[in-house]
Amino acid sequence: MVSFGLLFTNILTLIFASLLTTSMAQATNHAAKPWADQPCPLIKTPQFETKKGDIFTKGATHMALLHNAILRGFNTIYLQAPHVKDEQEKADFIGYSLAWHKFVASHHDDEERELFPAVEGVLKEKGIWEKTHQEHQSFLGGLADFEIYLSSLHSPYTFSGTELVRIMDTFREPFVNHFHSEIATIANFSTLPNAPAAGSPEADTTAATFKAWGKKTLTKAGMTDVVPFCLLNMDGTYEDGMWANWPPMPGPIRWMMVNVFGSWNWGWWRFASCYGNGMPRPLYALEGVADEAAGKKESDKGEL
Repeated sequence: MVSFGLLFTNILTLIFASLLTTSMAQATNHAAKPWADQPCPLIKTPQFETKKGDIFTKGATHMALLHNAILRGFNTIYLQAPHVKDEQEKADFIGYSLAWHKFVASHHDDEERELFPAVEGVLKEKGIWEKTHQEHQSFLGGLADFEIYLSSLHSPYTFSGTELVRIMDTFREPFVNHFHSEIATIANFSTLPNAPAAGSPEADTTAATFKAWGKKTLTKAGMTDVVPFCLLNMDGTYEDGMWANWPPMPGPIRWMMVNVFGSWNWGWWRFASCYGNGMPRPLYALEGVADEAAGKKESDKGEL
């Protein structure tokens, strides 16, 4: 006869084993789903890699953080586009995608018009951005096709995720190359003959130039679309959480930018890669995709 104590122990063991198996299955399923760090690889920031603190390493690092928000944005669009279903989801996804385009276009225009000439003036050297200008030209045509396709749809119902991914594939390689290459270009400015010495007035001016440009380029791009888009694609856990409080701002201000200004287009942000506190979130349109695929596979087996 089995004692009550032994029976109770066996029951607890079975319950624990069941819960553990379920938890492991859920973790495996979540881990198997792609996230916003692919297919475009993210940039390792110069400060994290080199531990240097000169003005150009810092400037390149802050640019890399902006670029990573843009790359995560690209990835969220690329991965989710084929899985957006009903008309309201499509409408929100189109808005989200156009906010990404506006972010990229504004970022590019501000660099060319304001940042590049200012840095040339500090370094007193022409042509330092020539490679960057060429890289910009390599993807602008495809970027324009992206915006034209989304803006010319007769209704959200006609949106095709497959077509959008096809367009993105036409400029993905040069786009990624530029967003990585520009970071190395800026970091290497510290080796130029006219690079300001640490602690000099010129160094302070250059640091202020990068800081002012970084702040202005986001806020003037769009407070109800570009700013929330950027903040909701900033991963606070990236590089061991080194940038959890970047861009630097009081917590209530960040909350307001996401939750108040972002409320104008609230439905768009379901497709973002992070929550408002910077924690990564599962990609909305991919939730259930792996389960559907597994169900279809089992159904196909039953038909054999």
